[in-house]
Amino acid sequence: MHGKLVGVIGALVLASPARADHTSLHATADGEVVTTDNLYSAGSGTGVLQPDMLFTIRPGLLYGPGQRPPLARRAMSVGPVRVLMARRGYLLPLAYVDNVADAIVRALHSDAARGRAYTIVDVHAPQDAYARLYRQVQGGNWMPFYLPLGLLRAGVSGVERLARLAGRRAPISRHQVDRTLRSATFTTRRAQQELGWSPRVPLDEALRRSFAAARRTEPPATPASTPA
Repeated sequence: MHGKLVGVIGALVLASPARADHTSLHATADGEVVTTDNLYSAGSGTGVLQPDMLFTIRPGLLYGPGQRPPLARRAMSVGPVRVLMARRGYLLPLAYVDNVADAIVRALHSDAARGRAYTIVDVHAPQDAYARLYRQVQGGNWMPFYLPLGLLRAGVSGVERLARLAGRRAPISRHQVDRTLRSATFTTRRAQQELGWSPRVPLDEALRRSFAAARRTEPPATPASTPA
């Protein structure tokens, strides 16, 4: 299974488990479990990088200062409403940047990490509870609206058929909808056992830090002009 290579820093390969080709998932009662065993052969087929030269860090949905936390896999704002294409019980695999950085530092100081792959996910947050915490920490007054995904999937099937007849690409696919219907959980057991890693910054504090950083970097509001 190969993750999408998004950056190389020294001995580090940074890849995204959210974009992996999940060809060897193990089904569970309420979703899927992705293990890191034989997850990624670094440099395979490139002729340049060798597996024993580097290690792989695969963070979940990465966020932190400079990158606003995701509200959902797919969401859009419509006035005071946040439209979420997700089930209320969907599990978001979140990874705060400081916790990921901690895993990287630990791996850089461990000879045992060479040629190994580590999935880093702080928490699998249920969508509905996460949206409430997100709004509370953000200080927003918006309301979430969950799209009826069963009806949406049926509609998307029709759109895909029409797009094929017209020789065009559909703006959304059933696969994208299906990803919001079925959760995937990622085990961090290898990082815990081999690196001694665990998330040091909890979810609520990570959200607070992220929104505080966003407020500091947002341009100040332009004051209203007053008549002379």
